[in-house]
Amino acid sequence: MKLVAALALALCLVAAAALGVIQLIPPAPEPFAVGRSAVVRSVRFVGDREPAPVRDRLQTRIGAPLSDLALAADRATIVRALLDDSRLDATVDASVRAGAAGVDVAFAVRAGPAFQVGRVRLVGALATRFPDLAEQITIRTGDDVSERAIERSQERLAWWLAAHGVKGIDIRHSVKLDHAAARADITFEITIATALR
Repeated sequence: MKLVAALALALCLVAAAALGVIQLIPPAPEPFAVGRSAVVRSVRFVGDREPAPVRDRLQTRIGAPLSDLALAADRATIVRALLDDSRLDATVDASVRAGAAGVDVAFAVRAGPAFQVGRVRLVGALATRFPDLAEQITIRTGDDVSERAIERSQERLAWWLAAHGVKGIDIRHSVKLDHAAARADITFEITIATALR
């Protein structure tokens, strides 16, 4: 009799789900399958570089609950710091090992070589019209690649052009990487949306 009641209940649930009256949702998988109350016991770096300056900015902390979102954010933070350090081939993986007293988190860092600036070019009609414009580019061959230095060069180009009466410009840059040589060739391209005034 109990079996018949259980089967009847199961059929009712399946019918209700098919009609959209209820929704059968399987339980969400546990992060890294370590349990509901997994507490971080340790956080460490392994690999070819420890990005010490970011340690205080990590969301994964000793004594806090383990979070997939925090681990993903931490990986992004570490990669961003490595990119800022000219490590354009950097990769970071996170691994979690469960123990009786909590979980141990390890960030495997493969920083790769620091990339240097190779060739720097300024292209477009304005580069020909204003030969002094190239002097506004602050990065040089042999410098460490820096996103901030590239942005600063773009800002200086825009400022110089505005000071010389050029309006409605679009400045973009492209980066061509040579992974074997750890070199980045950078091209600045300036286009004009409106006529020179």
